[in-house]
Amino acid sequence: MANESVQVPQWDYHDVNIQGSISQNDFTRADRVIIYTAPTPLPGKSGNKMTPIGLIQGMTHNEQKQLQLFYELGSDAPMIVPGLTSGQISLQRVLLNGLNFLNAVYYGVDKKNLRGDQILRSIRDINVPFDLMIAKYPVIAGDTATKAKETTLFRGCQISARSESITSGGVVVMEQLTLMYTTIPKVTFNQ
Repeated sequence: MANESVQVPQWDYHDVNIQGSISQNDFTRADRVIIYTAPTPLPGKSGNKMTPIGLIQGMTHNEQKQLQLFYELGSDAPMIVPGLTSGQISLQRVLLNGLNFLNAVYYGVDKKNLRGDQILRSIRDINVPFDLMIAKYPVIAGDTATKAKETTLFRGCQISARSESITSGGVVVMEQLTLMYTTIPKVTFNQ
């Protein structure tokens, strides 16, 4: 096999950022990210309205792709065969008003929307998937409503694990969740 030739560009590091076209309006940060949820719409029905979940303290999104590495007898050159991809999301949330994440997904964060006989007490109580949307807004916003810089929709979410943390002398009750989703669909977001 012949050697490859790759051109290494010159870089004027004194006066230019690596991502040269970036402006202050392009930045986002954690306090400009909102997580919305809605029950997953049934086929043939119009989608539910996304509502903000509130009091999220942290979020981690992970994806894993199965890769199979093959070597041919008589060769050191590897071949990689890509497989299926799966993903999960971990959330930390404050249970300030007593409504856990599961109830907030299906009834909203306002307790007035919830009757006593509707309360979901365990992830065992529901098997209906929901959608989760993450919208990232710019740091510098104008005087009017601001459009999101980036939005991701996770469809077919299910809660695979949930825990609560209560600490003696602590102020807030925290809940930790692990979600799995079926897909990140191609969606046109209207703003």
